[in-house]
Amino acid sequence: MAETMEEDLQPGGVFADAQLVSDQGVPKGIRLSETTGMTPKEHERLLRGEVLPVLLSMTKVYGCMLMVDSQLLLKVLPVPPNWWFDAWVACTVALYSKLVFIPEPLFSYRIHSTQSVGASLPTTLDRVKRWKQSAKDYWKYSEPQLTDLYSRLEAENDPSMEPYLEYIRGRMDLLRFRAELPSNPLSRVIKIIPTTRNYLRYFNGWKSVIKDLTV
Repeated sequence: MAETMEEDLQPGGVFADAQLVSDQGVPKGIRLSETTGMTPKEHERLLRGEVLPVLLSMTKVYGCMLMVDSQLLLKVLPVPPNWWFDAWVACTVALYSKLVFIPEPLFSYRIHSTQSVGASLPTTLDRVKRWKQSAKDYWKYSEPQLTDLYSRLEAENDPSMEPYLEYIRGRMDLLRFRAELPSNPLSRVIKIIPTTRNYLRYFNGWKSVIKDLTV
C-alpha cells in the first residue's frame, strides 16, 4: 500500500482487499470485497471518478485496510457522529483527492464473536430483509449522513465540489421522494415512471424502480 502511495502522486488514500479467516486464523475462502460489494465493476466505476455512487451504496472500505495521506487529515477531520469513521474517511479522501483500490488480499480479516462490525456473505434471508427494508427507514438513516457530507463540502466554498453537491442534492431528493410514495399501487406507478432517470442517476437504477413498484 505504501508503495502504491509513493509510486503515484495522485492518491490521497489506498485501500486493499483482505481474506476472511476464523478466530483461529483458518482461511474461510472468502474475500472481504465479496461481502462489501466491491466488485470489479464497482472498482472500474471508482477509477472513472464515480466516487459517491460507489461509496454511498454500501460500506466498501474498512479502516484496517485503509492508508491515508496525512496532509488530508485537516480536511477529513472531525468525523461527524452520524458516520462510521472508515466510511467517512474513505468518502472524503476520494472527494478531495483520489482513492485507489488494490484488489489483491493484503490482509487477513479475522471473524470473531466480540467484534463490533463483522463480515460475511449475505444469506438469502439477508437479501430478503434488505429488499423489504422500507424507503422511509432508509431515508431516516441516510438523511443525517448526507446532510453532514453536504455541509462539509459546501463549507469549502470550492467550485470543484459543485458536481458532488449536485449529486448529494439529487440523491436526497430521490430518497425523500421514495419515502413519501403513496401506498396505492396505481398511484405509485404514476409517480415513479416519470422519475426513472433519477433512479438511474442517483440510486440503484431499475432494481430500485422495480422494488418501489412492487414492495
